[in-house]
Amino acid sequence: LDMESSGIGRERDWLFWAEVEYGRILRNLEFVRYHERWVGNSPEASAVRLQFRDLVSTLKDISECMKKREQMIAKSRLPWPGISHPWSTSLTPSVLVAMYSEKTQELEQFCKTMDSHSSKILSESHSSKEQIPMAPSSSAVEASQGNLRRRHVVVPDEIAPSNTVLPKRENRGEIRSEAYLKQQKEKDRITEEMLQYVSQLKGTYSNIHEQLVKDNQVLEETDQLLDKNIHGVEQRQRGLSKFTQMSKMTNMQIYLAVLFAVIVWFFMLFVIYATRFL
Repeated sequence: LDMESSGIGRERDWLFWAEVEYGRILRNLEFVRYHERWVGNSPEASAVRLQFRDLVSTLKDISECMKKREQMIAKSRLPWPGISHPWSTSLTPSVLVAMYSEKTQELEQFCKTMDSHSSKILSESHSSKEQIPMAPSSSAVEASQGNLRRRHVVVPDEIAPSNTVLPKRENRGEIRSEAYLKQQKEKDRITEEMLQYVSQLKGTYSNIHEQLVKDNQVLEETDQLLDKNIHGVEQRQRGLSKFTQMSKMTNMQIYLAVLFAVIVWFFMLFVIYATRFL
């Protein structure tokens, strides 16, 4: 990002496109967070986490440039040259930059969460590999089979009571640990925040779209006015060219008339001289 600009605070320059790029990257990161593509120990998940950290680093650079630019604008007391933010017209440039910085810090904290999650997955995978049960010996298998044969008793249907309720096996899949519940609450909170932010972005970009449509209409009207002015200038140029040609012809006629008068005058002098002295 080039910090040198002759249009600081007066016209849209690199800061406008930096904000647009920030919003684009942020939407991609929120999409990755929402769909949890970074979860797991697969090469794809590792690549997603690496790319996520790189994009967060880019957002951090953009945020730092915005801070420097906001300081320059605060000294000169000029308006914010970035996105107009119609949904937050009451916000000052310092507040906008603080919002960008806060969002960037939140994403950096989420990167730390990803790192801790990936390290936890690695430790669990190593511990599961170390705790693989050994195969039982043949004698133990035979003994257990003998015990099963001795303990197996066949109960006739007429002897078994009809109201006997067999105990249900506990479904381990329904047992939710406290860590899982915390993780689910965190996911719900992040999803809600993301939806709120997406709704804000939707309102912002809809207003930007409306503003761009209005600007396009103004540009079209300006083009039409320029076409009319150009047509009028062309007509004036044609009139000036005709006037120039007419003035040249008039000057030529005047020169010829003066020359003819001089010739006639000399001819009359010659006739007078010839009649009197010759």
